[in-house]
Amino acid sequence: RFKWTSDFFATTYGGCEVICNDRAPARAKDRDSKRPQRSVKMLLSDYKKYMECHVADEAKDPPLYLNGWHAFKHFPELLGDIGYPNSLYFAEDHTEMILQEIDRAISGRKQARMDSEWVHNTDVLLNKVFLGPAGNITRLHFDAHNAHGWLAQIKGRKLFILFPPGDSKFLYPLDGEATTQSPIDPLSPDLDSYPLFSNATLFFAVLQEGETLLVPEGWWHYAVSLETSITVMRNFYNVLTNVKGLVGLFANLKNKK
Repeated sequence: RFKWTSDFFATTYGGCEVICNDRAPARAKDRDSKRPQRSVKMLLSDYKKYMECHVADEAKDPPLYLNGWHAFKHFPELLGDIGYPNSLYFAEDHTEMILQEIDRAISGRKQARMDSEWVHNTDVLLNKVFLGPAGNITRLHFDAHNAHGWLAQIKGRKLFILFPPGDSKFLYPLDGEATTQSPIDPLSPDLDSYPLFSNATLFFAVLQEGETLLVPEGWWHYAVSLETSITVMRNFYNVLTNVKGLVGLFANLKNKK
């Protein structure tokens, strides 16, 4: 945890090109609005300078956010820095085992291959890094393909607001989005436009450095960085709870090829 600083990333991987957005997750409806999402490609070293210069209280627009960066795909040596959270409250992560069984089924082998490249690559893609200054916002959504997720706070503090799956009817899910999203800002809800929101049950947590938040399948979540922040996220699957979601993710990936 102490190794992972913005200085570390800028020094070690500063030449890497990254895409930063002022809104996350991406939303198809933004393209039709008067204020579409802004995306900027830059070097990671330049983004680090941007983070240092950004002052949240003085900014009129949301800050650029390096959200969902596939750092582990590009720099596999970082995989050695993370591990599954040691907690009695977390369901076991069976993702790799499920992928191996899918590989065995589609290949017709009697036993799963332990060295399958696509199994490893798919598993790695479920790990992401979120990096940005204070004021970065992740809009209200729940993760695609029935995934569980955990978010580990490496640097800074981040506020999370959550709603249980049963509150979906109060959150006005948007149609036509890759990730199920809500148009509601839970910190400043428009109750005239979304009156049912008043019936939703809100949970919140301020994640401190070294703490990890579990977001089970179907739980809505919204986040805002309270300070310059580095967060590691992993989506995962368990054979007893959400295995069908991983099968659906595999089918989706195959259809894109």
